[in-house]
Formats: sequence, C-alpha cells, structure tokens
Amino acid sequence: MIKSKANSAIHGPPSRLPWLEMARPGFEAAAEYTGRICESAVALNREWTDFMSRRVQEDFALPQRLVNCRSPQELQQAYIDYWSRAYSQYQQEFARLAGLNQTFVREATTAITKRVDEIKSDIRLAA
Repeated sequence: MIKSKANSAIHGPPSRLPWLEMARPGFEAAAEYTGRICESAVALNREWTDFMSRRVQEDFALPQRLVNCRSPQELQQAYIDYWSRAYSQYQQEFARLAGLNQTFVREATTAITKRVDEIKSDIRLAA
C-alpha cells in the first residue's frame, strides 16, 4: 500500500480499501487540476463579460453619433471609426484571452508535473 507523509498528516488514517489508498494521489491531482480549470473558466468569463460590457456601451453610442452626422462623408467616417475601433478592440481582447489561457496551461502543467513527481517518489518509497 502506498503511504505518503502527506496522506497521514492531512487526510487522516489510511483507507481500509487498499485500492482507494493507491488511487488517492491520482484523485488528488485530478481534483487540483479540476479546480484550476474552474478558476481559469471564471477568469476567462469575467474578462469576456467585462469586455462585452465595454463594447455594448460603444454599440449603443453609434446610433447617436450617426444621427448627428450632417453629410454622407461624416456618416461614412462614423462607420469607419466604429468598425476600426471594434476590430482593434476585439483583436486586443482575443490576445488577452489567449494570454490567460497560456498562463493557465503553463500553471496547470507545472502543478500536474509536480504531482506526478510526488506520486513517483511515493511509489519508489513504497517499493
């Protein structure tokens, strides 16, 4: 039976089911990874919601700007400004979201690698 120092100190006495005790490190790693996925999803959703809130304000401002146009050239310029700004903002937002995802993957990979190394160490100690 695999018995790690952390299991007895943190999780109490070993399980009466040997297979469960052997699987515990894997379950703990999966739980940690799932928690990180949830944290990442919350961060991504918060970022996207904040961005969309800012974009909606600009979308609602467009009709007022169009109403104030006095010539076809002003109308054309209003649309050019609107679509240029929207394109730029979406481009920046997608880059920001990609960066958040990249950070998540890097952190999750590091955490999982660390847990796998701990599990390997526990297995070697038990052998």
